Amino acid sequence: MRKEYFLLIVIIICIFAVPPFAYATNERQHIYIDLWKNELYLVRDK
Repeated sequence: MRKEYFLLIVIIICIFAVPPFAYATNERQHIYIDLWKNELYLVRDK
């Protein structure tokens, strides 16, 4: 995977992940954190 694509994905994940972290209740926040961790693991595996 090329570095440019990796950075783009990271930026997109940050843009979509930060607002839910800021406004989510605890229960929803755990779901978002799990999804976010799964994204990191998927990116790391490639």
